[in-house]
Amino acid sequence: MSGPTCCNSRAGFLLLVLPTVLMALVVPAWGQGSWYDPAGVADDFFGYAMTELEDINGDDADEFLVGIAGKDLTFEAGQVYLWFGGASVLRAPDRIWNGTSPEMFGAALANIGDVNSDGKADWAVGAPESNAGGTGSGRVCIFYGGADPSTTPDRVITGATGGHKFGYSISAAGDFDGDGHDDFIVGAPMANIGRGFTGAAYVIYGGPGGPSTDLADATAFSGEIAEDRFGWSVSDAGNFLGGNEDCVAVGAPLANTHGGTDAGAVYVFEGKTLGAAPDTTIDFVTGIGTTSEPFSQFGFSVRGVGRLDNDGYDDLAVGAPYSNAAGTAAGRVEIFYGDPNPSVNAARAINGQTATDNCGFSLDRAGDIAGSGADDVLIGAPFRNTPATDSGKAYIYEGGSSATSASSLNLLSSGASSPSGENFGWAVASAGDFDGDGLPDYAVSAPIGRNAETNAASGVVTLFHSSAGPVAALVNDWQTQWTAENQVDLAFSFSLPADRFVDLQLTRQLHDEAGMLRAEELIWSGPAVLEDNGSSATMMRQGRGFGYRDNPVAAVETGLEIRYGLVAMTDNGEYLRLVNMAGPGAPPLAIPVVLAMAPVWPNPANPAVSIRFRAASNEVALVQVLDVRGRIVRELHQAAGLGDWQNIIWNGLTDDGRAAASGVYLIRLASGGELRTQRVVLAR
Repeated sequence: MSGPTCCNSRAGFLLLVLPTVLMALVVPAWGQGSWYDPAGVADDFFGYAMTELEDINGDDADEFLVGIAGKDLTFEAGQVYLWFGGASVLRAPDRIWNGTSPEMFGAALANIGDVNSDGKADWAVGAPESNAGGTGSGRVCIFYGGADPSTTPDRVITGATGGHKFGYSISAAGDFDGDGHDDFIVGAPMANIGRGFTGAAYVIYGGPGGPSTDLADATAFSGEIAEDRFGWSVSDAGNFLGGNEDCVAVGAPLANTHGGTDAGAVYVFEGKTLGAAPDTTIDFVTGIGTTSEPFSQFGFSVRGVGRLDNDGYDDLAVGAPYSNAAGTAAGRVEIFYGDPNPSVNAARAINGQTATDNCGFSLDRAGDIAGSGADDVLIGAPFRNTPATDSGKAYIYEGGSSATSASSLNLLSSGASSPSGENFGWAVASAGDFDGDGLPDYAVSAPIGRNAETNAASGVVTLFHSSAGPVAALVNDWQTQWTAENQVDLAFSFSLPADRFVDLQLTRQLHDEAGMLRAEELIWSGPAVLEDNGSSATMMRQGRGFGYRDNPVAAVETGLEIRYGLVAMTDNGEYLRLVNMAGPGAPPLAIPVVLAMAPVWPNPANPAVSIRFRAASNEVALVQVLDVRGRIVRELHQAAGLGDWQNIIWNGLTDDGRAAASGVYLIRLASGGELRTQRVVLAR
């Protein structure tokens, strides 16, 4: 993903950094964990940029990278931390790379695919203030994936000349020239290679020997008019233009040619197939589609976001964080559906909630978190003033949603105790399958968040876990069930003894059938009690765990789905945060349960695939794997439904224990005379 950019005003285009970010300690992968650097100090900007990284050490869990662009090893040298994923993770990062003053190493990070064709994912680190090619030329460091990645970059590409800020944004570019090797794109928003200081973006080509370090071997695009800041954001765009060629998108947030002064623009360039040399023709360009066009900075962020409308073409999301459509600098995100002839008018638009939110400051594709069958989009609004000044917010836009305001989106909360000024939502990122449970995870940074150990505003990254339950290594048990009186009994325990937890905050969340959060209420705050005081709404210590009886009248009356969130503080000041914890199945009032199956994930699979489904508790649910001719390959499950979501894994084996061949398979769910089917590609 392209690194989040750093300005909150026109002056920000001098590439100044906002004053304060945090560093991260790694936390085990649970419902939600916060990472920070225990030695972090103010202005480190921990979480300035982040990216997922496909599994490089062979443990079936994806990795995660965090950039600390302001880290003062020497003045703004910068650092990058890498954590190997898994069900339990060390607090200390597994790898650390240091920059050189004043290059802001880690200001941009990207998973760039396999650019040296060795079968492992590679990544790129931007250092846009590097002086390696002249003052402020910028540079990009390439690291090749492996169980023991190099302590130094495997390739270093330096900006063409001083002042270009090469490496300010980075993204994968698919196979842009169609030669069978992954490529990537780098933005240099202050470059003057075209029509003056328009900015530039370079597609750099991968190959068996790795990418060339000579920019003469790259394809260079430039903006239309000087001072456009073309290359401020870059992204892969898949088959956005409907062909077999991969595309890239480039944002120019100060472009004046598509809607007025600093209205901004986004450009799409189509690659070639079969190794042909791509040209620099602009194949698609669009600006913001609202009457409040000037000064919107449309293109400040741009991301290829998968197929939100499931039509076979990849789509684009574009952020305009200074749009005034819903209030001064409330911000706006516009979504464009891919097509052989895409419209210059957005198919969907989401405005920020209130003035100065800067909604759309950051964006990323998140996979199908909501289980709707379409990819979802993460949106950051880091300057939102609720609940405190510049505390910030982040949202999930579900693929296919018709929402027009961030107020209608699922909200992600940082859970910070002192959120004022932390800029939660500065960067948002997919975390892949960080905990290895087969479901997508995601992260939000607050680069001025408070360090839990020193209280310094050095930065925090919050990791969200997307499944209905937490990782068993940290939470030993989580059970919810209806009582005959339409109350809910909760029982849960952690790997730590119950007497280590000095404060518990339990919230009840009500979701509609589409998974949209409709209400949230704090129902317990404080330590658990040791003795029953006669109140049903009391958090009780029960052996090594806890119990609580909830009375969710509103949910029973309206038929909304109940979920829970929990923050548990330990006696040494650490906390566990669990989100979207499973509530009970259908209550005694017999709210109907609709047979449903979420999109299988990952897809393609190699070879394990996670299957998430829901069936009524009074019906037998049968889950089978079929080949394309309808023959049963494996029977995975045959038991009564739970009335709630449950997960099973197909490990790619047949009923007789043989490895199923690569190809297309059908996952079929049958219950109560109904069928649900999902296709999965097994790619060994």
